[in-house]
Amino acid sequence: MVNETNALSKISNATGFMMLSDGELVKSGGDLEGNVKKAEAIARMLSKCRGHQLTAINEKWNCLTIEFEDCIYAITVSSTSKQTIVVKKSL
Repeated sequence: MVNETNALSKISNATGFMMLSDGELVKSGGDLEGNVKKAEAIARMLSKCRGHQLTAINEKWNCLTIEFEDCIYAITVSSTSKQTIVVKKSL
């Protein structure tokens, strides 16, 4: 099994991660540790997305990148929208 914190350290400038299942926060770390409000906001935003707003990685996964002044959120969503992985990177 992959250790999420170890995997996160391999992504340059990564500061936190979240794993959501059916919109519920199931794991998190770094500066996103336990941030239920942010997880809920991401789940709400994704529920409003249409397929054309997501970029297909392959037939099972799609992605969305949101850039702010000081950070980027890389969001990967399963094609069924049940599983979501969020990585926050500083700029």
